[in-house]
Amino acid sequence: MHIPLGRVEPYFTLGAGYASLGGVHSDFGAVGIDGLNIRGSAGLDFYLSDELSVGASLSGDLLFLNRKGDRKPRVETTDPNARYTDWVYAFDGSGIGSGGTFSLVLGVHF
Repeated sequence: MHIPLGRVEPYFTLGAGYASLGGVHSDFGAVGIDGLNIRGSAGLDFYLSDELSVGASLSGDLLFLNRKGDRKPRVETTDPNARYTDWVYAFDGSGIGSGGTFSLVLGVHF
């Protein structure tokens, strides 16, 4: 949403979607990860003329991801690291991640 106030124009965005990461292969088979993605941002543009603006924006993302466990039997090994990784992948997993971006913006309008 843009709010024109003469030469100054603040704006806001809000969005949500589905994030998916599939086909990631490891020694323990394919890993599929999916979940909810939420994004929000705010910015401010200042119009130097009708054709040129400068501004800045700040945006952030939240990811709520899940992974289904793979409970297939494995071949026995004496490598303790492989056994630990196998054990971890056997269970369902979830996590929350975040990210942010600060951007400077130069706009040309015609």
